[in-house]
Amino acid sequence: MPEPARTFERWAVVLFAATFLIGVTTRLDWVMFVGMGAAGVFLVLFGRCIFRDFNGAASAWSKFYRESKGIAPDGFTLADVPTLKGIGFWYMLVGGGFVIIAVVGCVASMVRQFG
Repeated sequence: MPEPARTFERWAVVLFAATFLIGVTTRLDWVMFVGMGAAGVFLVLFGRCIFRDFNGAASAWSKFYRESKGIAPDGFTLADVPTLKGIGFWYMLVGGGFVIIAVVGCVASMVRQFG
């Protein structure tokens, strides 16, 4: 995966996993929501890289899939670039959902905690 998509993907996974560890150790809900929101931001950025095909990110995915399945470069597959761009759009939607849920949950948690 070309940069910056690789970096955004890794940060999204790391923040998503670290969110639960931080939440368990601190027992503060709003800290978990902040981590989930940050992971959502990186998912949106990752999806944008795929959707806009920055540095050939969607093209690289398509190439990797074709090579792994032994499909000729001009052969038809469901992992064509337009389909992968659609998957990038879905990554942006899921990341946006993470951010919205994180904001609402963080506000509700702070209201509940601080009155």
